[in-house]
Amino acid sequence: MVEEKIKTAMEVVKNTFSKAKNPFVIFTGGKDSLTTLHLVRRVSTNPVNVLFIDTSAHFNEIYLFIEKMRRLWGFNLIKEKNEEALKGLKIAEDKTECCLQLKGIALKNSIEKYGIDYLFTGFRGEGEEACRNEEYIFPGEDCIRINPIVHFTEKEVWEYIKKNNLPYCSLYDKGYSTVDCMPCTIPTEGPDECSARLKDKELVINKLRSLGYF
Repeated sequence: MVEEKIKTAMEVVKNTFSKAKNPFVIFTGGKDSLTTLHLVRRVSTNPVNVLFIDTSAHFNEIYLFIEKMRRLWGFNLIKEKNEEALKGLKIAEDKTECCLQLKGIALKNSIEKYGIDYLFTGFRGEGEEACRNEEYIFPGEDCIRINPIVHFTEKEVWEYIKKNNLPYCSLYDKGYSTVDCMPCTIPTEGPDECSARLKDKELVINKLRSLGYF
């Protein structure tokens, strides 16, 4: 089953490269974007442009891991922040507004700044129905989001990582099921807590998608 999904994902990547002029991969340091980045590197014959949206509130382990992968895989890493928002925003006081300013608008600004026409993401099939395809474009935007692993389960992502012996962020070995900004991420102690936190995160992300981000 997972082999068919991998084959499909690679075909999606190949098809994108056949028409893209300035593709980027967004990399968060998490397992899903790691898998997407590896798939893209398997297909691309040139150094990959990688975008990291820095909220300034990430774990140090994430910063270290992203730099480690840059050195190991030799991709062109571009870091961007919403500097204007950081001047007055109180981190995580309003989670939706914080994500909107530090992730959503920072991403939108980056797309415009670098003229990104196709953006590979690590999105998997939760959230709004419209985003569950391998290819998606927000109304009013020119950049097309490409979601090669949209049909992967979390278990299949880990299967891919282990099969390909990929390094991954050390936070996962410390009890974190997801890696994100420090104020909104804590280790999970069981499946019920994990499910509740993922649901809370999904509500925030869905609201941001309704505004045209992510």
